[in-house]
Order: sequence, then C-alpha cells, then structure tokens
Amino acid sequence: MALIADAPLSRSDMAHGASVSGSTPTFGQIGAGLLASGGRRFAAWREYRRTLAELQALDDRALRDLSLSRGELRHVARMAAGL
Repeated sequence: MALIADAPLSRSDMAHGASVSGSTPTFGQIGAGLLASGGRRFAAWREYRRTLAELQALDDRALRDLSLSRGELRHVARMAAGL
C-alpha cells in the first residue's frame, strides 16, 4: 500500500513548490504563498471598495430600478468582489 507522500506529483504540484520527498515547505515558499494570498485579498478588497463607491453614488431611483435598497449595497459589493 502506497502512502499519499509516495504518490507521484503532477506538474502543477511541482510548479507550486511541492517537493518529491514530501518534506515541509521552505520559508521562501511560505513567504511567497503569503504574499500571493495577500495580493489576491488586497485586489478583492479594492474591487469591493470600488463597487461599493459606484453603488453608493447611484440615486434612489436607479437603485430601485436594480431592485436594491441602500442597506443591501455592502452585501452586493462583497458578492461582486468574491468576498
């Protein structure tokens, strides 16, 4: 019976820093992962803020046309940004 660590790695596993021996990631790999994750989260936050600002700039009639109330704007912006 083969252990999971003995299973061959795919090219995408290799590209993302997985090692053949199944050892723990290096500090550099951890740092790179944190940086990438932080960058994605920051981009999503910026998208949320931009969307929220655009929705808040709409007048009540335009919001009604979209079937939205002012109380729903934060939720809609979060959903649009994928948060």
